[in-house]
Order: sequence, then structure tokens, then C-alpha cells
Amino acid sequence: MPQLYFNRILGTPKCLLLTAVCSLIIVTVLFLHRDRLSTRGQAATSNSTSNNQQGDSVLNMMKQKQHEQIETSWVEQQERDLAELLALAKCDNTLPSIESDESGNDKSLGLKLLPLNDWSVMCRGISIERDFDSLMRPHCRDRYLLLDYTYCSGLGNQMYRLASMYGIGRAACRRPIFVKGVQECVHGERKKELWRHHDRETPDEIERIFPLYSTQLKYVDLNAIKPSDIHYIEGFSNHCCKYDDPGRLKLHQINEKYVQLKKVDYLQNYKFFDGRRKDMRKIFQFSPNVCKNVLSAKCKLFESDRSSHKLCVHNRLSDFIQSGWASDFMFTLRSIEYIINELKPKYGGISVLLLGAEKDFLHKIQQNLNKTLYTKMYIPESSSRGEDLAFATIACNSMLITAPASTFSWWMAYLMPDNSPIYYSAHLEKTYRGKDNFLKEWIPLRLIDGKTIIRDG
Repeated sequence: MPQLYFNRILGTPKCLLLTAVCSLIIVTVLFLHRDRLSTRGQAATSNSTSNNQQGDSVLNMMKQKQHEQIETSWVEQQERDLAELLALAKCDNTLPSIESDESGNDKSLGLKLLPLNDWSVMCRGISIERDFDSLMRPHCRDRYLLLDYTYCSGLGNQMYRLASMYGIGRAACRRPIFVKGVQECVHGERKKELWRHHDRETPDEIERIFPLYSTQLKYVDLNAIKPSDIHYIEGFSNHCCKYDDPGRLKLHQINEKYVQLKKVDYLQNYKFFDGRRKDMRKIFQFSPNVCKNVLSAKCKLFESDRSSHKLCVHNRLSDFIQSGWASDFMFTLRSIEYIINELKPKYGGISVLLLGAEKDFLHKIQQNLNKTLYTKMYIPESSSRGEDLAFATIACNSMLITAPASTFSWWMAYLMPDNSPIYYSAHLEKTYRGKDNFLKEWIPLRLIDGKTIIRDG
């Protein structure tokens, strides 16, 4: 019945007219809506560039915020590492204060650290990391100084090369750069069988020990350099260990992008970077891990001996024996006695640390040294060379170099605080070195008549 009723209504003329009117209204509305959508689309298209710019701006803001979060995280991590180091350093706070050093070297580093008596200036990389790049003169980045060697060397030799190139190049606004292939020495990429002699101990050593220094090392493929971009210099510093005045090269007058010193190898003379000792202490900052391990070992080693002056004696035999450069037993023994007697009036009790890989030699020294002379004797366990190097700067108050041809022991002494008493063997006749390879304030000792130590000049 209802369905029949509706059919009748729709079939009347009035309803047919009403239906037509309604249909017309619907079509008109749809047409107008289509134009409206089209207008909106055109507006959206015309504003797309503006919207994209706004989107880029928002994206940049998000990236900046993310960067700030990462930066904050980095700072927090550095602060945690620093707190650990500070806590470790406190274990030995009765030693003479480095801060009281008359040279003022500690303050000149401009580092904001809590004053700690036994804090090493070589473990502050966390505090200077952000300023480290300025050492390499950022405005000199398109001007470089390089050597022509491509093989690896021991840790001390690699440090000498960078230090000397830094010193020579800085005055002429030229940044050190290395021939491609040398990075194998730093990052451990060279196959073991291609390493020479004791160099095999050094894969990725620089990267692990000196992370800040490692980040600044730059490399170049010589074959990729245009001939017009490189200037060659021959006849400069052809001897491994003698100083040659770089001023005569007039590097500041050379316009080429690269300057290569031909047939130059070691540059093992501190005069190339004389006056830059503070910079060297920043460049060769030890990694937090190295510092933590060394500070922890030091705390345990000196647990019952925190007040005596620590005399470190570095010895080297092994690969130096054949060349006649090895540590001499009688010289070492008599020199220790001489130094203790010289230091005692000033520092009181003296403890001796025998450093080196040849433990039989060290134990022989221990057995023959007059026990009434010293407070305690230590023969620390051998560790990585980086930790051994760091140990000297953190734990030693004075140093005796018994194998003067060793660049490793030289750097041990050089990175120690200023005014630390440094002694070395003046028996240089069989080596390539002379007294001008050692700082003037370091004290040369010589053994005469097989039993007596004297100052040699």
C-alpha cells in the first residue's frame, strides 16, 4: 500500500515539475563546487614555492634542534669521561703540583679544569677538542707542505715528522699533508708483511692513542696533483737528525698550492718546532681510554707510595743491540745512583721506575742497585706503547734516557711537564745524533773509567 501511494504522488504533473527543479538545483550546485575546487587548486599551485620554503625552514629548524640534541649528548659524554679522569687523578693528590710550575705552562693552555696536583697536561683532550682545529690554521687549508716518503715508521718517528712539518709549515701558513699510502700506517690498513722491522707493532696506533691528531691528518694522491700546483724543493734537511733552517726556503713567497720537500725523511730535530712545545702538548693529547687505563694503573701501583719523587728510567735493547745503540748496563746502574744522590736533597725520598720491554735487563738493574738509596723500586708491566708513553707524562717526575737514539724515550721526556729533571746518555758516538738533538736544559751524563758518572758539558 505505501509503495503504491508513493508511485501515485510521483506520477502527478506537480511532482514531475518539482523533480525537474530539484535536478536543476543539484546540477548548478555541482558546477559551482567544481569551479571552487579549481580556484583552490590554482591558489595551491601558485603558493607551492612559498609552502616549500616554509617546509624547508621547518625542516632546517628540526635538523638544528636534532643537532643541538646531539651536541648536548656529546658534551654530556665528554663531561662523564672527564669526571672519570678527575676521580682517578685524585688518587695521587699529594705529589708536587704541576700548577706551581714557574714556567706557567699549565695555565697557558687555557683549560678550565679543576686544579689537581697530579693532573697531566697530556690528558686534557676532552677540554680542548673544539679548539683543536685552530692549531692547524684553518685559513691555510689550501696551502700544504708534504714529504715524499710513503713507508711507515715507529711511533716516535711518526710523531717527529708531524711535529717538524707543523713547525716548518706554520710560519709560512702551510698545513702538513701526507702522501696517500701513509694513512695505512695510521689506520692499520697496511698488510702486516709490508711493515718494516718493529713498525709491525704500529697498525692504527696513532688513531687509538692520539684521536685529535688523527682527525687532522690529511692525505693526497701525488698523481692527482696538477704539475702547476706543486713546487719541489731539493737539498733541504737530507740528514735524519740535523737541523736545517727552513727560513732559507722562503716558503711564504711560493704561490703553488703544494710544496714538497724531496728526499726528506725523518726531520728528527726539535728545533724544527722549537717554541711550539705548548702546541705539541695539545696536538699529542692522549685518548680518554689511554688516560683512564694509565691513571688506574698508577693508582694501584703507587697505592702505598704517594709522596716519593718518581724517577723513571727508560731502557731499550732488542733492535738496538746490533747497531750499538742499546742501553748499557753499567751506565744505567751508575747513572741511577748519581741522579738519586743529586735529587734527594731537593725532593726527599726517591722511588725508581724501570721502564722497557727487556725484563731480564731491568731485574738485573734491580738486583745490583744499592737498596739504601731509594724508597721503592717498580718494574711496571709492559702495556701498549701508547700507554707506556702516557705513563711517563702522568707518573714520572724525572727521567733518564739510557738509549739516546730512541725517539720513543725522547718523546716521553719532551711531553713531561716543564722543569722536570731530564737526564740522557751522552754516549752518542755510534748514533746519528748530537747534543743539539736534546733540549739545552736536559742533562747529558757520561760513564768514565767504567764506574764513574759525570756531567758531560
